[in-house]
Amino acid sequence: RGQLTQCAMSEQSQDYVRAAKAQRRLQNFIFVEQQKEVVTAAVRRIADKCFGICYAPGTRRTTAGDKCMDHCSNRYVEVSRLVLERCAKKSARIQTDIKLPKMPRD
Repeated sequence: RGQLTQCAMSEQSQDYVRAAKAQRRLQNFIFVEQQKEVVTAAVRRIADKCFGICYAPGTRRTTAGDKCMDHCSNRYVEVSRLVLERCAKKSARIQTDIKLPKMPRD
């Protein structure tokens, strides 16, 4: 009977660990998806802003406008890199900060 109780507790522990790991994966997935939305919104804003700055409505492309877009897009790449680095740091911090709650005792 003692072995049966030990076995049941072991199975509960394994179930608990699996559930905690699944919860951690879900939290990380949600965080990553939220960060993708942030980056996508930033890309749209920057592209709209660069185009609005570099080209007047109804005008043809010009060398000056192309250079402006090049400069603006380079700035965008740099900003994107910084944003992604920040997201990666936050994700790593979240993964290390997640602690498994203590298993309840019966």
